[in-house]
Order: sequence, then structure tokens, then C-alpha cells
Amino acid sequence: MRPFEARRLLAATPSGTLFHTESGPLVVERHVQDIRRDDSDDVSLSLVLSGRGHHEQGNRGGVVETGDLGIVTLDRPFVSGAIENYEEMRLTVPRSTFLAHIGNPGEMAGRTFTGSGLSELLAGYLRSFAASIERMSDAEAAHAFEGALHLVRGVTSLETSNAHSDLSKSDVRSLALAYIQRRLQDPSLDPALISAALRISRTRIYLAFADDGGVCRDP
Repeated sequence: MRPFEARRLLAATPSGTLFHTESGPLVVERHVQDIRRDDSDDVSLSLVLSGRGHHEQGNRGGVVETGDLGIVTLDRPFVSGAIENYEEMRLTVPRSTFLAHIGNPGEMAGRTFTGSGLSELLAGYLRSFAASIERMSDAEAAHAFEGALHLVRGVTSLETSNAHSDLSKSDVRSLALAYIQRRLQDPSLDPALISAALRISRTRIYLAFADDGGVCRDP
């Protein structure tokens, strides 16, 4: 077994923080005690550059593929992780900044926005930002950060206009798959446990996997 490896660039600016991370498989959980300790109200936006992972917050979440953008808020518990080696660019911004530039974080927390042409543009922009931020003044970094958030708004607006407050069949399946993949070695894993953990009825979980022969047949 290869040892765990990770590398991260962190750049703090007056507008928020930029992270560029390359890592082996991992799971990150934010608990109530973490929230009480740091009292952070920031919003975290993660763009997957390579690899595959998952995230869950509240009753939303699912598998996150290369090119996808995932959003979580730091004022509520969440779980995120990678099931293989991965690379990501992450922006952490104050809630007020997110509200001003992108929208209501409560409506987007736990959601995954599918990769698109704008996602590719955002990835290239963030790579360039990370490579040049050391040479920027605070004012230049603030302008560059605002440009990144403008692209994020474009990515999210492609899907937000079609969003529903209730989980769709595909949302339920994606959320359940993320939960299953993190607990494959748990001998007690069954539809009842998935239903209780995700707070989704067993009927809806069965319906989400009906086209695949049932939830118990999926890996």
C-alpha cells in the first residue's frame, strides 16, 4: 500500500482564501463542535480538476466528478471526500461575499453543479490565479478574486434556474451512492440504514435504483 500523500497551496486575500490541493483518498467531516470552536460562517466552493469524490450536507449531496463544482457552508455539518487521487481548486469566501456575487448559499449548499465549458474556463482561470497571486497586490488579488466569483456565478446559474426544493430521483440516487461508497465495509449497511442516515424514505430510495435492479445490486 502506498503511503498517503498530499500537497496544498494556500493563498489568503482580503476577499477570501484560495486553495490548490492534490491528495490521495480522504474524508473530511465538519461536526457541530468544529463549528462552535471556530464560528466560521464562510462558504466553500470546490472545483474538481481530476479524480472523483463526494460530498453531503443536510439532505443534499452526491458523487462529484472531474469538472464538477461543489458548494458547502461552514456554519453547518458536512462530509466531503475523495475515493481516489484527486486535484481541486477551492475558494472559501464570507457569506456576505457569496450573497453579493453568486446568490443565496442556503439554496446551493450541498449541491453539485455539473461540469461545463464555463467550468473548464474557471479551472484555467484559477490555475493562473494560483500561479501569479504571490506577485499581486491586495487590490489586484481582490479584482482577480471577483473575476473568479463571476465565473462561479455563471456555472451555478446554468442549473439554479431549474432547481427544485425537493430531491429528484437522480439526486436521491447520487446521494445514496455517495453514502454507500463511504461505507462499503460496514456489514450493517442496508436500505434501512441508508434511509435513516439520509432522512429519505426507503420507498424513494428503492425507486431511485429501480432501473438498476434495486439498491442492493449497486456497488
